Amino acid sequence: LTNQARGAVVQSAPLSLTGFEGPMFVEVLGDGTPELRVAGGPWATEGDLAPGQSLDLRVTTSPDYATTRSVTLNAGITTATWTVGTVPDHDPD
Repeated sequence: LTNQARGAVVQSAPLSLTGFEGPMFVEVLGDGTPELRVAGGPWATEGDLAPGQSLDLRVTTSPDYATTRSVTLNAGITTATWTVGTVPDHDPD
């Protein structure tokens, strides 16, 4: 995602992970206090995902202009990165 407000909490669209059986350990890491939510449950930094459950991510954007924060999702043996960037500075100092 790009052009997000500075210092805002931004949430991903629901994610559906497939191709696994039984509960799978999931965790998020990165700057901006990243969190995940399994099947609409409470926000946390880790949890267990069962087949058919959805997963949401959220992160607080940087307080600075034109800055990117990356959230790393570890799901079983798979790793994915979700990147969120803030708006550019349009004030010509």
